[in-house]
Amino acid sequence: MLYTKRKTMKIWKEILKAAARGQSLPFDADALMSLAREQATKAGNRGEVPIGAVLWSEGRILLSASNQRERKTRTAGHAEIELLDKYNSLYGTWRLPPDSVVVVTLEPCLMCTGALLQARASKIIYGCKDTKNAGLRLVQQQIESGVFDHTVTIQSGVQEKQCAEMLSKFFQDRRRQKA
Repeated sequence: MLYTKRKTMKIWKEILKAAARGQSLPFDADALMSLAREQATKAGNRGEVPIGAVLWSEGRILLSASNQRERKTRTAGHAEIELLDKYNSLYGTWRLPPDSVVVVTLEPCLMCTGALLQARASKIIYGCKDTKNAGLRLVQQQIESGVFDHTVTIQSGVQEKQCAEMLSKFFQDRRRQKA
């Protein structure tokens, strides 16, 4: 299901109301991906590669983030790393909660995959695949076979078409500007 901007705003309002009442909301990967896409749009509007991420745990959204490499002139300014940095600062711990789900619009690169493994994410959900096959899928077999000291559940293809189109449009526009 594709969420419109109006539906996404409604989701945010429901989340904020539930948080104010101390309630949790049921897990909805599609709704979370819509929120991650909203973060990606913000990044794209700033001239960043449009990638967004959301952290879900204990029945609520804990944080969201977007790419900030250009803005912060930081090599590791990927959305997933920004999300983990925010979490670390806010909660004073490197370890994510046991039921944490990270939702990101693009398949995490190897750096981000490693960071999410080290942070002990329980599940990673991503929208579109890395077209160069140089990300999470490259080490997915090792992750699933227990080579690392932590395993994570992986789900791909949530709003895949919309996530891929957002990235394609961004790079097409960028090429046009350079021409």
